[in-house]
Amino acid sequence: MEPWQYFAMLGSMILVCAFFIFRRSKSSAKTTNVVREIEDTLEYFAAEIEEGNKELKALFTEMRKDYELRMAKLQDRIEYLERQGRELARELGKNESQAARTAALETPADVPAASPATRDGQEPEELSGEPPRWSIRSRYEELFRLHDQGKSMDFIAKKLGMNKGEIVLILQLAKQEERFGA
Repeated sequence: MEPWQYFAMLGSMILVCAFFIFRRSKSSAKTTNVVREIEDTLEYFAAEIEEGNKELKALFTEMRKDYELRMAKLQDRIEYLERQGRELARELGKNESQAARTAALETPADVPAASPATRDGQEPEELSGEPPRWSIRSRYEELFRLHDQGKSMDFIAKKLGMNKGEIVLILQLAKQEERFGA
């Protein structure tokens, strides 16, 4: 072979190598662009998730404050109702002791008192199974009738012109009265 043929062959080899190198660099540039786009998309997605997390954290913080405020109000309400229940029980005890003193003053000392079963020829309410006249159920018959019918607290409160706290207290006192057989 002659030297010019070597140069021609070497030149063509250089051209083929250059073509492959150019093609590889072009495809690696496309790959680099795709990788860059994926990274940008992931960064945007991560930023959105972080922003969403901050919003959720703020929402949970707000909900927790609201919950704590409601719990504090409910605790105050419970304490108020418990105080009111103790006052009513104290008042009920005073009324019972006054009634006993009044009954003792009205009964002559020299005349023996009739037994509970024969007083006025009637059976006492405790023995007859009926609630005593001063029982909570007898004082709030309409309330208990509506409650036994399954009416809501709001309906009962509107119908009787009472607030729901009073109704709840009366129902709780009636349960205690039934439980302790007052």
